[in-house]
Amino acid sequence: MKELDVATLNDRLLSGHRLIVTLTNGKVVACEIEFFDEAVSPSLFQTYLANGMIEVPKDGRGYKLSTEGKNRLGGRSGRRP
Repeated sequence: MKELDVATLNDRLLSGHRLIVTLTNGKVVACEIEFFDEAVSPSLFQTYLANGMIEVPKDGRGYKLSTEGKNRLGGRSGRRP
């Protein structure tokens, strides 16, 4: 499985894709982009979560780009969180 860089992750999130995580004992051990065979490192996921870039959507399925994340990315990809 290919691991994403920040620019590609930002593109995927801006396109509306969600992050799906795998938990073991309450800790994120794996993260991937919904519908893609692309991995996101758990540490990058944690950074985005801690910085408010992603949030749990109302339906509770995965994590999506937050309003704060959209504002920080300014509608453009490739920027660091």
